[in-house]
Amino acid sequence: MTNTVVIDTNTLTIVATIAGATGSLAISPNGDVVYIGALSAIDVVQTATNTVTGTIPVGDAAVAFSPDGTTAYAGAGSVYVIDTSTLAVTTVIPTQFAGALGVTPDGTLLYVGGASLTEPGSIINTQSLQITATFPSGGGILIH
Repeated sequence: MTNTVVIDTNTLTIVATIAGATGSLAISPNGDVVYIGALSAIDVVQTATNTVTGTIPVGDAAVAFSPDGTTAYAGAGSVYVIDTSTLAVTTVIPTQFAGALGVTPDGTLLYVGGASLTEPGSIINTQSLQITATFPSGGGILIH
């Protein structure tokens, strides 16, 4: 079993270990929670206590938050739209996902990295939850 360590950035020391939580992670915009994508689910970790307080049944997922923190997006074969107040998956958007996720600063678009240059990435309108375009992508996404 692997774990996630919590590091104090002022002292550069490990201050906690979260058992079983491992994988890609995303920090909510307000810093209150961290979503950690694992093999069978996304673990929801409260940063004040460094404890897992919930799980979302989407495995092996990359995660990104909307700028206001009310929605999270998880990529695991498809894109799963998650209501962060209930931890419920509200929509599943089929894509050829195998890379990373990136939300534009205004929250209107979600970029989804494709598995390779032969499997394009997708651009999703976050209001309509529809794919509006595709682009060549080898996996990673950096929005700026």
